[in-house]
Amino acid sequence: MRVDTSSLQFQKALDCARTQWLKQLLEEFLPQIIPLTNSERDQSKAKLFDALIKDKFIERGLTSLSQQKNRLTDVRNAIKVFDPHHPTLDVVAFSSDQWIEINQKAAQRAHRSTQFLDHPHAIAQTALDLFSSAQWSDLAAGLAVATGRRIGEVLQTASFELVSQFSVLFVGAAKRRNESIPLQFEIPTLVPAPLVLNAISRLRSLLDTR
Repeated sequence: MRVDTSSLQFQKALDCARTQWLKQLLEEFLPQIIPLTNSERDQSKAKLFDALIKDKFIERGLTSLSQQKNRLTDVRNAIKVFDPHHPTLDVVAFSSDQWIEINQKAAQRAHRSTQFLDHPHAIAQTALDLFSSAQWSDLAAGLAVATGRRIGEVLQTASFELVSQFSVLFVGAAKRRNESIPLQFEIPTLVPAPLVLNAISRLRSLLDTR
């Protein structure tokens, strides 16, 4: 695939960069990256680009994974403008272990600023009441309350597997699409986890979310 640097598509890709220095970097390297395939030789080139871009992050003072996260997302979004399933997306990325580290640090920051609820049992009961509804929208709202997941995840991408009475294994984070190895992690539920699994099953039977 030859990249036309004067095209609207190329400009749209550059606009994915939210900083000028990254936009200039993409302007230089996207014409070299987009033509790459999934051949062994091209994947090696993609790895070199991945290393280069992360070195540039460090030069800009973005030394931690959390600091690099948004800029790497910009790069990946620019590539997706040309092909949402471009083979370099498997290389220009963080590993699952790195994402786990990022999420753990984010969770620690959230814990430090946690605001406790005055009536948690009432909130859990609201979720249970919504589970008894025959309306798909009520079920979706109840699942969002009970699991804390985005509504788009609840409706389409989420997959839950029972772990304990009040926790499930979650797969299908909206921000982690198109990964060769989907990230999965255990999340707590505000209501008994078996009821969550039953509700998600009912939701999918009532509404074609594909």
